[in-house]
Order: sequence, then structure tokens, then C-alpha cells
Amino acid sequence: MAFPVVLQGPDTEHRNDYAEQRWLLGQKLITGDGRAYRFVQVGSATLVPGNVIDGPGLITNHEKTAGVVAGSEAGSSTLVATLGSTASAKNQYRGGYASIVLTPGGGETYLLNSEPSVTTHEAVDSAGIITANLAQGETIVTALTATSDVTWVLNRYKGVVQSPVTTLLGEAVGVAVKATTANRYGWVQTAGVASVLASGTVVVGNTLARLVAAAGAAGPTAVGTEAYLGRVVSVGTTWATVVLDLD
Repeated sequence: MAFPVVLQGPDTEHRNDYAEQRWLLGQKLITGDGRAYRFVQVGSATLVPGNVIDGPGLITNHEKTAGVVAGSEAGSSTLVATLGSTASAKNQYRGGYASIVLTPGGGETYLLNSEPSVTTHEAVDSAGIITANLAQGETIVTALTATSDVTWVLNRYKGVVQSPVTTLLGEAVGVAVKATTANRYGWVQTAGVASVLASGTVVVGNTLARLVAAAGAAGPTAVGTEAYLGRVVSVGTTWATVVLDLD
């Protein structure tokens, strides 16, 4: 299954949603007026239009996991390692990344298979061994060993949710444009003019960031503390008109 790097319109495609995965997660769509969108799979709750949407966070026991095993030599198209004490469902890391965070191989990151027709990895028991297929064309650069730690990163567009209150888990991936229901596929907006749920003192011309004080909301940017979303062009009672700059 091959997909274009960027889709050009039609201008109404961003309002569609699907029961099946029609595009690769993260597929970019640009409409004729320059707005941009990314294709996502919704998590466990229906999206709310205008809400800031986050990708999934890291799984604690899948960070800095030790124990790369045989099968991860230079030139290999698979990475074989021991996961931490949390099981992994089949293809959980499809379209995600394996980031090597301890030498040998430290500083190298590998894209995992994202093709829906190809198995990325089988289900893995707690503390079990994962054999992950890399994306087409990817191969191991530096031979990995039992001392090479791996952090497993989920596809940022899989299982997206309303940006939560208090504790942010994943990064902001866009703003919802439709009430796409749980587990379905659709689009979130990443660039161009958008209506965004706002909280706090929002000022025209200033930048906007996601807030931890209100679920799904954006508000004034405090430098260095929140994820930048874009710049305010108009302020309403509940929503602000914003030029998004996430893509």
C-alpha cells in the first residue's frame, strides 16, 4: 500500500471520517487555501470540535528497556529486544519508533513498519521479547547488543485524545474539526485558520499554547512551559480564531 507524501484537497476531505484505516496515520492533507491536516485514529472518546488534541504518551515500562538480543545486527530490517514489565498488543507500535538511548547505537532512531498489510510485531507478554519490523528501506546502522537500551515510541497519531487537565502525557498533534467517534479514523487540523477552545486572557496577536488548567483548551503562552499552537487573530466568548502553526 503506497500513499502520497502530501494529499492536495479536496477542500471537504477533512470533514470525513472512516471505520477503516484509509491512509497511513500521520498522512498530511493540504487544502487549496493552505490549511493543513493530519490523519489520525481516535482513542477511547469522541473528539470535540475546537478542542486541542494530544497524541499518546510513552509507556513507562517501554522506556530505556535493556536487553537487545540476537537479530539486531547491522543491516538487519528487524529489531529484537526485551520489553519491560508491561505487555504489548499486536502492532501496538505500528508506525512508531525505536530510539536507541544507550550505546552501542546510541543516538540512532528507527521508524517501524507502518503498512497496515504488514505485521509490525506480534503481541508481547510482560518482560517478553519483541521482534519489530522496521519500515521499508530502514536497516540497523550500528549493530546493537545487550547493553543497547531502547525507548519505544508510539505513533503520535494513533489513539489521539482531548488534551487532558493537569497532566499532559503526549504532545499536541492538532485541533479537532469533527466529532469523530472512538476508534474511528479522521483528521485533525495542524496549520492555518482554525477555531480553538480558549481559556484565560487571550490577546489578539499573541501566541497560544495548550493548557493544563482546562481540558482541550488553549490559552496564553508562558515561555518554555507549554506547547506552542499558533497565533491569535480574533477572540470570541468561548473560542478564539487562531492561525495554527503545528505543521
